[in-house]
Amino acid sequence: MKLQFVVFLSFFFLLLAAQQEEGFVRFYYPGGQVSSEGIMKNGKPDGYWKSYYPNGVLKSEGKRTNFLLDSTWIFYTETGDTLEKINYLNGKKSGFYYKYQVIQPKNDVRKNVVILKELYINDVREGPSYVYYPDGKLKSVTRYSNGKPEESFEYDEKGTLITIFSYKNGILRNVEKINRYDAAGKKTGVWREYYPDGKLKSEATYKNGVLYGLKKEYDNTGKLISSVNYIEGNIDIHYNDENDSIEIVETTYENGTVKTSGAYKKGIPIGVHKIYDEKGNLYKAVIYDKTGKVMAEGGMNSQARRDGRWVEYYETGRKKNEGSYLNGRRTGEWVYFFPSGEKEQKGFYKDDKYDGMWEWYDQKGNLVRREYFSEGKEHGMYLELSVSGDTIASGQYAEGIKHGFWTEKEGKITFMGEYINGEKNGLWKGYFDKNKIYFTGNFEHGNPEGKHVFYYESVSIREVQYYSGGLKVGNWVKYNEEGILICVITYRNNEEYMVNGFKVEKIGK
Repeated sequence: MKLQFVVFLSFFFLLLAAQQEEGFVRFYYPGGQVSSEGIMKNGKPDGYWKSYYPNGVLKSEGKRTNFLLDSTWIFYTETGDTLEKINYLNGKKSGFYYKYQVIQPKNDVRKNVVILKELYINDVREGPSYVYYPDGKLKSVTRYSNGKPEESFEYDEKGTLITIFSYKNGILRNVEKINRYDAAGKKTGVWREYYPDGKLKSEATYKNGVLYGLKKEYDNTGKLISSVNYIEGNIDIHYNDENDSIEIVETTYENGTVKTSGAYKKGIPIGVHKIYDEKGNLYKAVIYDKTGKVMAEGGMNSQARRDGRWVEYYETGRKKNEGSYLNGRRTGEWVYFFPSGEKEQKGFYKDDKYDGMWEWYDQKGNLVRREYFSEGKEHGMYLELSVSGDTIASGQYAEGIKHGFWTEKEGKITFMGEYINGEKNGLWKGYFDKNKIYFTGNFEHGNPEGKHVFYYESVSIREVQYYSGGLKVGNWVKYNEEGILICVITYRNNEEYMVNGFKVEKIGK
């Protein structure tokens, strides 16, 4: 922005030197070359202005409306190449800001390419800010909210993510380096792969170019599908295999039948310990962790399946949950507890699936959610409450799918509308806490459709959006709380086409 400051400062001196000038004026360097030219009104610059380098090359150009910076201002290098483009509205940066760099690869044509692109709304950076390599590939992206960075990602020239920056309230809190090579060109440290939607695909650690430690792989839903341990690039076949230090111990009744059977490690019970009656029938089991603490206990049938009453415990020894099994499947009423001992949820199972009414509680015993199930799927009334007892969400499910009228609260906003087969349909409205309108818009088969309007708490319009078949179309407009237009974004084919009347440049196209 240095050139921008210089140009604006030059206008300050123009004001001092030309307070009596009106209409078109021209100013000169001491050597006689034109330094700038434009319209003066009441001793102040207005309309279209140009400034020049001493060699006569255009330095900057742009216009003012009612003495305020307006539309696109362009800044140039001394060789005439575009250096910066800045869009203004009512004297404030509003729209995309572009920064350029001249490159001339060996045996190639000289080019002027975009190296920075970021969006300003009412003089404040908003949304993603992009930095590019000279070949047009993405170098980094930083996401802003109200002028403050939230997260940033850095990529190498091949497009591999190499650094993740984390921020809190705009202050850098953590820098994580991944997917790196050492001085010898070998992989080192943490390496991660991601799916196109940004979800983690795999994670592994390298030393001197070879795998060392756990390599984890995930499917596109985030579920862990593989976990393999490596030592110096080779699979550790003994990973989690402690059989060489485990002893199976049995005790017997006086008649010689087995009474108990279970594994011990250095005298400590671990794993499943089975308990038999005097006739040799298995009827109970106790499960220990690797330190010998009881993690669960309950009935077990002859097929070694859980049967009858069971209780599971936290490491502290407090009860974690309790309920009944029938041939290995949960049945009847179950109760779950917080680690501190308070009841967390309760409900019924049928054939190992949620059935009937289930309720969830906070640690003070207040109801926070109630819903009904049939064969493991939500079916019937759903109610979710805040800690203060206010409704967060309420509506009906039909075989696991939202259906009918729903109320849903997101932050301070309460949305109301209808679902059909799990998709929003028809008119939806959103309200502030005091039932002041926040949003109104239509949906068809879950997609936004037509005109969507957002409001300030003062009921003045904040933003108007347009959709067709779920795609962004037409002119989207934003206003400040005084009702002054601050931004117009034009969409074509669901992409930003123009901002405040100026075409958005497509990088790499």
